[in-house]
Amino acid sequence: MGTAETRTRIVESAARVFAERGIGPTTVQHLLEVAGVSRRTFYQYFQSKEDVLSAVYDDTVGTLERRIAHRIAATDDPVQKVTLTVAEWLDVQTEDGGFFVTLQAEAVRRDSLLHPRRERAVTEIAEAIGGGVKDALGLEVDALVWRSLVLGIEGVAIHLGERGASSDPKRLQRVANAMMFAVIGNARDLPGPPR
Repeated sequence: MGTAETRTRIVESAARVFAERGIGPTTVQHLLEVAGVSRRTFYQYFQSKEDVLSAVYDDTVGTLERRIAHRIAATDDPVQKVTLTVAEWLDVQTEDGGFFVTLQAEAVRRDSLLHPRRERAVTEIAEAIGGGVKDALGLEVDALVWRSLVLGIEGVAIHLGERGASSDPKRLQRVANAMMFAVIGNARDLPGPPR
């Protein structure tokens, strides 16, 4: 049987191939060539191209979650925790030529294997924002407000990525902060949790 190192090599190689070629045009053969593994070895770990794509997405989101946890652990300020959560999320979206945005665009499709994973990531980011606002202002707001905010920011990132503008992370950060603070600044007027 194979090793964890071989699996990691396949996943890391697949991320590079998907980033360079795009998700649709990439074939298992492309993945084999870049990872330097045989078809038999590949299928010891993954059932398909989509299966390895899911592993790439999980690794990327796992990295994002660890980075967010590390950054927010450095402060007790709830507002700064919210800001750092969004900043880290945006940083991951603009790294590697915006590859995470490509993954998100794939994950938006309900029939994508990535869709449930994206839903979990969006929920976790929305909960982090809601928790920060609750800690800072003592307000509980309908979770759908924070989810809408996250989806709006994600939509802007995908929009910029599709137009090749994801290489302007400062613009994305300014827009995301403007959206976030416009909503948070009016938190007292936002709907509470449903009864």
